[in-house]
Amino acid sequence: MSMRSSIWFRLVLGFRRLPVSWLLLLACALLHSSYIYLSLFPAEQGKEGARLGALHSLRLVDYPEIEGFFELWKGQWWRLPISSLHHGDLVHLLCNAAGLWILGAMLEPRLGRIRYLLFVAGGLIVSLAPEVVVDQPAIGISGLLYAMFGLLLVLRTCDERIRERFHPSLIMWGFVWLFLCVPLGWLGIMPIANGGHLCGIVYGALVGWLSFVLIPRHRVVGWVGLVAVHAGIWIGISALMAPTWSGRYWGWRAVTENRPELWLQAVERDPRMVTGWKALIQSKIDEHDLSGAWKTALEATLANRSSTEIDDIVRALFRDGFVSASERESALETLRSVFGDESDAWLNRFHLTSGQKPLQNLVDLPSLDAPTSGLDDFVGLTLRFPGITQPFDATPRHPGVDPEDPNSARFGEVL
Repeated sequence: MSMRSSIWFRLVLGFRRLPVSWLLLLACALLHSSYIYLSLFPAEQGKEGARLGALHSLRLVDYPEIEGFFELWKGQWWRLPISSLHHGDLVHLLCNAAGLWILGAMLEPRLGRIRYLLFVAGGLIVSLAPEVVVDQPAIGISGLLYAMFGLLLVLRTCDERIRERFHPSLIMWGFVWLFLCVPLGWLGIMPIANGGHLCGIVYGALVGWLSFVLIPRHRVVGWVGLVAVHAGIWIGISALMAPTWSGRYWGWRAVTENRPELWLQAVERDPRMVTGWKALIQSKIDEHDLSGAWKTALEATLANRSSTEIDDIVRALFRDGFVSASERESALETLRSVFGDESDAWLNRFHLTSGQKPLQNLVDLPSLDAPTSGLDDFVGLTLRFPGITQPFDATPRHPGVDPEDPNSARFGEVL
């Protein structure tokens, strides 16, 4: 038999024995090949950049404070498992492929194709979810490998064949790498998705215990537990698709749905979102509610004490919005009600005074660049619908990016 036919025979035999694992490896290889090609030819890239189908951390061009996983917020949950199939470089891919071949060869024949495929899908999603929670793009199937590792830990307690194949040396190296990755990630030596590894091993062990320990003893309780676990996972993913606790999510909705009232939800959850406060102030001005705009501006300064930008808005609004003595006196009363005992300090900060000077002399400001004849759009917000997002480099929040270093993060991703 020739060498070529021998290799072909082994490939066919391997595919027939482990079809799910082979297809998974093929998907990883194809996605990495597409990444290499698009990286070499940037002109061929579309809106998604070089990682086709993956989950991207995006930013609104006209509202740079608003960033996040917009695709997931649109309901595109399938990008979670696709992101897991991408890899940072060829070494990353080959290491994970070797791990999948070793662990998959033990699990796929034991579980059967359908159950193994369902488990793989769950592991791909679960392993990436914790990284999404902390706004960290992640790639690679290492979280799935740890889910398989956790399942095998349980299986070896009740399956003699698995016990013989899942050698203690494999277990030792699995745990060594698991715990070694934690300081490597925390110290910034390597960008590693430790949350995905930990969630993966817990998911695999829990599914294994319910399926192979509890169900044989208490069938109904075990199946109820399995359903509850996966229902909880779906509830968690649904929450990530609509993270109502995030001010950035409400800001994104306010812009993309053209609903200015949602900015209130944004600043309630993230009071330091200056863009949200500016949008609320502008909304009040558009409604010709100058008193409401004034109070909102004061509340914004209280929540953002270091923002000179909002200070300028307060000054301009007081100077250009309140002309008569009674209007300014009312505005000062509102200021005192908002700041309380700190009123005098804020009056000085805004270059206002509560002394006996005539009200028309309370403000001593240089002229604004914008015309003072009207207040339209004076806070500097664009009124057009941007509708444009772009991938951005998340390196200020995550490990550094060095194209020459194979251990460096790519676009702020962890491996």
